Amino acid sequence: MAVVWKTEIEITAIQEIEFPVGAELLCVNNQDEKLCVWFKCNPKIDEKEYRTIIIAGTGHKTVDDTKYIGTVLMHGGTLVCHVFDAGKADSRMRLNQD
Repeated sequence: MAVVWKTEIEITAIQEIEFPVGAELLCVNNQDEKLCVWFKCNPKIDEKEYRTIIIAGTGHKTVDDTKYIGTVLMHGGTLVCHVFDAGKADSRMRLNQD
């Protein structure tokens, strides 16, 4: 049986986030002024994978071949974040997560 979980993400142009293998990204929203992604996954799967998340402001360039997750207003609407899933991160080009 699938469950819905969430994780906080940074407000930065590109990042890699760890999810359970096979997770389906559902939406993104502002919760207590923190940017969060909700996803559906099988809680019995322990294996993890990294996905590349891209955030672009209105009128800013973004990356082709991404899946739109949603748009979120932060800081009272003064910051608009358009959030995209670029898919499984390439381990050869992994960003430093430390």
